[in-house]
Amino acid sequence: MNIALAVILAAAVPPIGLLLALYWAYQRHQHGDTAMMFIMFAVAALAAAALIAPVWFWSHLYGGL
Repeated sequence: MNIALAVILAAAVPPIGLLLALYWAYQRHQHGDTAMMFIMFAVAALAAAALIAPVWFWSHLYGGL
């Protein structure tokens, strides 16, 4: 559930998605769940890409349409 919500927010609202993914990564680190922590870092990278270069992100997401 957290992964789906984080990915949707990362694509739709990158600042909130980035902060939420980093927060959940920190929580997972505290609980020792490293796999979920790295998944949340990947979602944070997705949000950062959407935040820094939105035109590049959306053009590569939809195959250049």
